[in-house]
Amino acid sequence: MMEDDAKRRLKAAELQAKKSRLRIWTNYVPPATNSKAIRDQNFTGKVVDVVSGDCIVVADDSVPYGSPLAELRVNLSSMRCPKMGNPHRDEKPAAYAREAREFLRTHLGKQVNVQMEYSRKVTMADGAMATTAPADSRVMDFGSVFLMSPVKEDGDNASAAALSTAGSQQPGLNVAELVVGRGFGTASAKKARDFLLFLQRSRRIPAVVEYVLSGHRFKLLIPKETCSIAFSFSGVRCPGREEPFSDEAIALMRRKIMQRDVEIEVETVDRTGTFLGSLWESRSNMALALLEAGLAKLQTSFGGDRIPDAHLLEQAEQSAKRQKLKIWENYVEGEEVSNGPATVENKQKELLQVVVTEVLGGGKFYVQTMGDQRVSSIQKQLASLNIQEAPVIGAFNPKKGDIVLAQFSMDNSWNRALIVNAPRGGVESPNDKFEVFYLDYGNQEVPYSQLRPLDPSVSASPGLAQLCSLAFLKVPTLDDEFGTEAAQFLSEQTLGISLQFTAMIEERDVSGGKVKGQGTGTVLIVNLLAEKLDLGINAAMLQV
Repeated sequence: MMEDDAKRRLKAAELQAKKSRLRIWTNYVPPATNSKAIRDQNFTGKVVDVVSGDCIVVADDSVPYGSPLAELRVNLSSMRCPKMGNPHRDEKPAAYAREAREFLRTHLGKQVNVQMEYSRKVTMADGAMATTAPADSRVMDFGSVFLMSPVKEDGDNASAAALSTAGSQQPGLNVAELVVGRGFGTASAKKARDFLLFLQRSRRIPAVVEYVLSGHRFKLLIPKETCSIAFSFSGVRCPGREEPFSDEAIALMRRKIMQRDVEIEVETVDRTGTFLGSLWESRSNMALALLEAGLAKLQTSFGGDRIPDAHLLEQAEQSAKRQKLKIWENYVEGEEVSNGPATVENKQKELLQVVVTEVLGGGKFYVQTMGDQRVSSIQKQLASLNIQEAPVIGAFNPKKGDIVLAQFSMDNSWNRALIVNAPRGGVESPNDKFEVFYLDYGNQEVPYSQLRPLDPSVSASPGLAQLCSLAFLKVPTLDDEFGTEAAQFLSEQTLGISLQFTAMIEERDVSGGKVKGQGTGTVLIVNLLAEKLDLGINAAMLQV
């Protein structure tokens, strides 16, 4: 996982490039917003009208009675309740809209503290961003409303009472939390973080699985609070939608926990408002079932010491690897970064001293590892070969997938190459084109007259070119706008006889997906660093 300081530097470089409108940001336009901050407008007032579950009218105590400025319509920020509809347009109230308004009316009390936050221009029809004429839109004010005294609770609402705070030093309960906590509204990620502390008070919380969104992500009902939350296993990830074995992971979880009573333990909440933790059904940790079946991976970047049964999860994953189940069917020992506990030693990233041999589009490039004894060995073998004259047509017919000798046009050197594409119907002319992939350098050409057979003793060694990709960046491909310029800049910064780099491996992509002419196998996701540059190549790509 990338360090916070490095993330900030990369983000700052990208923001500066956007401001300067460099390269791919030439036509960058900041996202349009119809919101405007409201600063220093806090007041105490009396609730005179409850419009809906998320909208009230408050009369400011400091404004004289009868003044047109006395009453302010306040929409509760960071949450949304079912709409009340519009009888003038024959729109019926949405489900639970009346219940939400009644709940707010009976639990709100009269005196409240209001903290205004922002205003937003919306359409009168549906509350979306205004795109029509001014007559069809209006400005709505949003803020937080706090109770001035504890709410009188019945037994059914004891949990909400537990959330309220006592004493004059702190404001009372946020009304939005009260509504969301009773299941009448949906909360934003910010409100989810506020709700986190309450969920963490209890070690294990009863829940019901309402829906399986993916193998590791679910919608849960918390009966005690009559609210639903998005929940995900902490440190365990299944294949995403459209990826291999995704459907199997979903099917396994549907069979085991769909509409079942479960227990959860919440550790944290992510930036989208999804709660992360562990889930048990009949005292069985459900993440174990996924790992044992080979349908999930253990990600200890979350922090293995914070995950219950972490040692059991690791054992389950290792068992699936040994049996090469599902996502591990192509697993080779040592090709992945260790998934062990996040100790100080494991946080030390693997470093490689490399030279860049070829630059592709989309932030991808090939490298050779410095000091690799295989490089000199293969070069000696190639130098000792007796290169014959061009073979007679018909005597040498290389096919797709064959490894041959090919002469590189830039320096006329002979190198090992893989036939990527061959003419249909065999060779008919010395001018026939072949597309080859240089195994030890990564670049490609389409010669024919420069092809020769290669002795199996030389072709047997694995290719030396290692495919890499710049970490944490989305670089345009050659077909995209500014893709050619991006590849040219990367070439200028990396290609050269005397240029050596340190590749810091952030991740290994072992999916083995094949890109035409670019080889297969593990792709190293790296930060590329050079002593001669103040910034790494990744940051430099953002800065220009």
